[in-house]
Amino acid sequence: MPLCPECGKKIKPGVRICPECGTRIIIALGISTSPRIKLAGESNSKRILKRVIDQLQKKGAETTLIDLNELRIFYCGGHYSLGPRECYYPCRRMEEEPSDQLLQVYEAIFKSDIVIFATPIRWGNYCALMQCLIERMNCIENMDSVFGVKMLKDKIAGVVIIGHEDGYQRSAGTLMSTLSFMGFQLPANAICYFVGPSDELTNQDFKRMKESEALESSIKDLVESTYELALRLKKRG
Repeated sequence: MPLCPECGKKIKPGVRICPECGTRIIIALGISTSPRIKLAGESNSKRILKRVIDQLQKKGAETTLIDLNELRIFYCGGHYSLGPRECYYPCRRMEEEPSDQLLQVYEAIFKSDIVIFATPIRWGNYCALMQCLIERMNCIENMDSVFGVKMLKDKIAGVVIIGHEDGYQRSAGTLMSTLSFMGFQLPANAICYFVGPSDELTNQDFKRMKESEALESSIKDLVESTYELALRLKKRG
């Protein structure tokens, strides 16, 4: 059950303003971008993301998880190439493709204080679905850089990333830099990661992740850092 970050009162799910003191609760969103097919079972990055979201919920946040792989998402149409002012929110791709479902992702991000992005590593970088989301978020960044409208004020981002011998620092660094350009704030310890051995036997990762003290520590760090920054920004505002 969500908790008021100011007075600690328990609040009914769906009620976002504390009836005791009027403070809005912290809202956290997890976005899984793994393209793993259902036949292969739940992705390992999504499993870790669930653990992060569960711990944020235990801290008192209202939480939601979106699996981008379950939605119909079209690639960026490149309207920016027609001119900077041709790329704006709401994304014009939704006008061209009415079946596109990214609007619910945009709206969930705007409602949230914390957004945790989860991705596997593919050939030394985050996955194609994560890249697709970033390119479709260009309209949000462009609203600030071209039109002077900040749409992501005081929103905190964190990253869950999993790989094997690919490593994670390059992928996470590129992703965090991009999220910063988008307008997100990133605290210290904004990355939760798992790096498996060079055998790349990903079907064994679930067991390995359950036994990894380093993973548990990085989950705790990510939860603590994002939630504490959300509290500070709320009090400052």
